[in-house]
Amino acid sequence: MDPAEVVILPPETFDGPAVAPAGPAPSFSPVVADSTEHLWAVVVGISDYPGQSHDLAFARNDADDMVAVLRGAGQPEAQRVTLTDGHASAATIRAALDWLVAHAGPA
Repeated sequence: MDPAEVVILPPETFDGPAVAPAGPAPSFSPVVADSTEHLWAVVVGISDYPGQSHDLAFARNDADDMVAVLRGAGQPEAQRVTLTDGHASAATIRAALDWLVAHAGPA
């Protein structure tokens, strides 16, 4: 077989990178806002994909954790859209991003 024609199939499951990334782990500052009135978010976490071969282990948990951080920062629930698994279709993600843009202000 010509090497240019090699087909690489995705793994049956994915448990993270095979090797640790080089360099130190990134550090992130906590969410801090002078006023939560300017803090709007769309949070998406898809663990359960159609079929069984490409599901992710923790994406929905990561989304739940992000919601907890935003809630802890005082962000009102009305300023956040959370889409997980089957509710995170292309159409609902686009609608959520349109909602976010509609609430965006000057930088």
